[in-house]
Amino acid sequence: MRRAITPLLAAGLSTIAVPALADEVEATRGSPLRIDRPQLEVRLADGVIQATVRYDVVNPSAAPDAATIEVALPAGTAVTGLRYRTGDRWRDGALRDAVAASTRYREYLDAPFVAARGAAFFSHDGYRAELALSYLPPRGRVAVAYDLTVPACYARGRWIAVLPLVEPAPAVHVTGGRVETEAALAAALGQPVGDACAGFTSVDSDRLDEERYLVFPRPAASTSTSTLTTVDAVGTRVSELVVALAPRLQAAPGRAAVVFTVDASRSVWPDDLAAQLAVVRAYVAEVPDARVEIIVVRRYATRLFGALVPAGQVEARLAALAPGALALGNGSNLDAGLALAADVLAHASGPRRLVAFTDDRTRAALDDQTLIAALAPLPADAIVHLVMPHAGGVTQLTRDFEHRFGAVAARWGGIVAAVEVGPEPGSVTELVRPIRVERVTVVAPNGSTEEVGAIDEGTGLRRLFAGATAPTVTGWIWGRPWAPTATTTRADRVRVARLAVGAIGASLDDAAVVALARMGTVATRLTSFLAEDSAWRPGGLPAEDLDQLGIAGFSSSSRCGWPSPMMGTGHVGTLGHGAGGGSGRVDPVPELGPLIEARVAACAAPLAALPWSTALAVEVTGVEIVDVTLTTDAPTATAAQRAQFDACVVESAWDLELDARFARYGDRSFEARFTR
Repeated sequence: MRRAITPLLAAGLSTIAVPALADEVEATRGSPLRIDRPQLEVRLADGVIQATVRYDVVNPSAAPDAATIEVALPAGTAVTGLRYRTGDRWRDGALRDAVAASTRYREYLDAPFVAARGAAFFSHDGYRAELALSYLPPRGRVAVAYDLTVPACYARGRWIAVLPLVEPAPAVHVTGGRVETEAALAAALGQPVGDACAGFTSVDSDRLDEERYLVFPRPAASTSTSTLTTVDAVGTRVSELVVALAPRLQAAPGRAAVVFTVDASRSVWPDDLAAQLAVVRAYVAEVPDARVEIIVVRRYATRLFGALVPAGQVEARLAALAPGALALGNGSNLDAGLALAADVLAHASGPRRLVAFTDDRTRAALDDQTLIAALAPLPADAIVHLVMPHAGGVTQLTRDFEHRFGAVAARWGGIVAAVEVGPEPGSVTELVRPIRVERVTVVAPNGSTEEVGAIDEGTGLRRLFAGATAPTVTGWIWGRPWAPTATTTRADRVRVARLAVGAIGASLDDAAVVALARMGTVATRLTSFLAEDSAWRPGGLPAEDLDQLGIAGFSSSSRCGWPSPMMGTGHVGTLGHGAGGGSGRVDPVPELGPLIEARVAACAAPLAALPWSTALAVEVTGVEIVDVTLTTDAPTATAAQRAQFDACVVESAWDLELDARFARYGDRSFEARFTR
């Protein structure tokens, strides 16, 4: 059933109506008008759908008539052109002031009949659109065509837009895309279409419930889009931020030299050592043409293979390791592992990658500057990741943006992350190549800040702003800053003008709306399209009760019914820290002295009867020794005797194997004094 449409007077009352589900035609004099031969041509351009709707309006009756057509448009759509044809000639519409266009169109309705001629008029109040034809010949037809810019959203590597609906169903010609049902698209997205499009201002996610959609897949090898375009609109700056990340943000490095430093310190659980090797295997599987070395880090760093070996040999090399090659020991000298890895990579060719594992239990004196100094030989284009692996239930990676060594990884463009390794091999793609832009922050012209969060590859967002200045946008890809590219091309300015009219036009003053309408050639509450032959003198229908005709248009004073933009937010995972505890008996703090007293005495034997005293401090992380400091006073000993004694005591301390009592007291220092 078609709904009756009440024409709106050019300078009178406007009404708000729910948009039609499809274009609906109503005759002024009651003729049984219909739409015939509908066609829809669509293509994707710069993140919006350019569409042209064509059909004939047919008058089968023996008397001429006029028509109003309520045009069904997806939310936020801009009407950017109008043409109509009588006989064999098309006549283009011109964008004019809405009142002037309405006045001129009314002349065709009010003037005495002159000949079989008429005008076409397209008006839009920001919510509802109508097309009017002043003359439909008896038993004849008038062809019409109007152009649309339809806002699209981007999700899972595809641009998506609501299909403009016309009744009867049009022949749809899609260049580079296809039409999909809502059910099929939702299944491909893994979520409702409205949820997937929530981050796109100008796409009303609450109304994405149509049965069919236009879908334009993006090739995996395509480049990402991230632009910020600003246009001046009479004292107001209107800006569009659009991000559409390629389905594969970056390719994995080809023929890379990859060095892993494995934490084999005593504070690492055996399962966590296995987790490190699982990450190595998963990483290598994604770069089968890489060359790989593994460095084992305890107190000292040692190379496991002794060379960069082809990725395909890594598994066999690991299986052939001698017993004890990965035995746990005291140390956690992360800086020693980084220094050796940097030296290996400094002499390697091709892309260079360093993945350093740590249980994050290192000596207190280890700081950024020490690690940066260790990495000094590493070329600036290398990538360094610091990874804290542990065995878990589900393989997943979580970024830690606040880690104390975050600046070290960022200096070489890398990340700090915790990797939970499940029982089944999982993806560690984010260590191989970046897969998202993270910590995206937008500061709007009014100073408000939106923490957008992460934008995953294959997804995006669009924001529109109005204010005295342009917004500022920042983010990170791995450890390197990211920002959209400022664009100023005419095509970009036209797109922004068209999208802004539909999305934020209600918040703009009349001067800004008119400026945007002229820039984008858009029908708005203040501008309309009128198509006529400039050589014609307006003439209406043959004599009948013309007082009831009215005008199919909208008042230029309308301010009603603008859709509200939907703002989306992303979320960034952060590495959480938790601690548990309980009550019960607390064992006394263990003493270091009894464990090493005999060893110190043995070290002092060469000093014979010479007097000496020594203060020993051992820094531990649970049962692991991570640092040893010694202060000795032997006033009558020679320098050589003192050096030999000190070295012996230090080595004795490093060789200690602390028992479980020390694990209860976490990270701390234990001291002992000895004298003779």
